[in-house]
Amino acid sequence: MSGNLFVNTGGTLTLASHEQIADSAGITVDGGTVSAWSTDETIAFYTQNSGGLTAGGNTGHVVISGALTLSGGNTLVINSNISPTPASWIVGSAALTGADILVGGGNGASNPTTKLRLAPGVSA
Repeated sequence: MSGNLFVNTGGTLTLASHEQIADSAGITVDGGTVSAWSTDETIAFYTQNSGGLTAGGNTGHVVISGALTLSGGNTLVINSNISPTPASWIVGSAALTGADILVGGGNGASNPTTKLRLAPGVSA
């Protein structure tokens, strides 16, 4: 996809393979669902006004070069996946005014942890 994606009420976005969205494009969720984000993706922004990610299967590696904005909707859940390459989200900035983020637990002995990393100097 070369342009921004809008997931409106009743719609579902399923990312079936890695790097489907242009790095310069973003996602806005207004009531729709983003199902099990298990792929690797770099996007410009993610805005969630209502609706949002499902609670399970979010084991991908996501880089958001700009803003992660959660003004409503579902808790953003980054799941553990018991793997040597656990889920990770790296974001340029974050604004959490209406939804929370839940980062998964352990990934098994000797595996790295699931992580959410904000750019240096960014606070949520």
